[in-house]
Amino acid sequence: SYPGIRTVYRKETVSGSVDVMDPAVLSRLKAADRHGDLTVKDARGYVASFTWLSEAECEDKQITLWPTAEEEESFSALVNPPIGLDVKALHEHLHKYLQEGSVDVPNWGQGINKSMKDFSEELVTGQAALVMQANGKLMRVVEIVVVELVDEQSGKVLMEVAETSKGEKISLRRLPAIKRRADTHHYLAVRQLLSTILPCSEMFIKLDIAGIRVLEEEQTSISYHGLKTLYRKRYVRASLLASSRAA
Repeated sequence: SYPGIRTVYRKETVSGSVDVMDPAVLSRLKAADRHGDLTVKDARGYVASFTWLSEAECEDKQITLWPTAEEEESFSALVNPPIGLDVKALHEHLHKYLQEGSVDVPNWGQGINKSMKDFSEELVTGQAALVMQANGKLMRVVEIVVVELVDEQSGKVLMEVAETSKGEKISLRRLPAIKRRADTHHYLAVRQLLSTILPCSEMFIKLDIAGIRVLEEEQTSISYHGLKTLYRKRYVRASLLASSRAA
C-alpha cells in the first residue's frame, strides 16, 4: 500500500469454533455444505468474500494457519534502521537528544536501571513516547492498563509482590499492569496481561465494562534514572469466576 515504507506486522492468531447447529444460521454462514462464498459488505461499500477450507486444503494452497516455531523464535520487536544509519548511530543520536532535553543518562544500564537499547526498543514498539515540554525538558509518556482482579470465591485481590531484574529481586506492592500501545484497545491489553499470569482460560474472567477509571501520574521513572515520566493509567476491574475452580 505504501511503497518504500518498511512495515512490521504484529499478528495475534485467535482460535475459535462454530458451535451453532441451527441449519438456517449455518446456511447464512455458508458452513452447512461449504458451497459458495460468504460475502460481506461494510458501511463504506467494501466487499470481502470468505470460504471454508479444511487444514489439508489450507496446506495445499500454502495458507499459514499458525506461525512455525522458527518464526516465533526469530521475531524481533526492532525493525531495521534506515539505510545508511546503524543501530549504534541511532543510540548515539537518542543519547544526544536526551542530554539536550536535560535527561541524566550516565547511570542507564547500571544496576537495575534499564539501558539505552531498552529505551530505544520502547520507542520503536510504541510502548512509550517522548514529549518536549514548554520548559525545554523531555518527558516520557507511558500508557498503562492496571487490572484489579478479584477472586469471586474468596474476595481477595491479585497483587504483584515482586519482580526480578538482572538477577536482582525487587519487592513490589501494586496491582498487575501492562504497557499499552496507543493503537491497542485496553481490553485487548487486559487479555494479553492475564494470559501471561493466569493458568486458566479467559472464559473464566469477567470484565466490568462500566468500572473503568482513568488517572494520570507524573513521577521520575524507576527504570530510567532522571527521566520524568507521565503515566496515563486505565484501571479495569475484573472477576475470576468461581467456576474456574472446576477447570
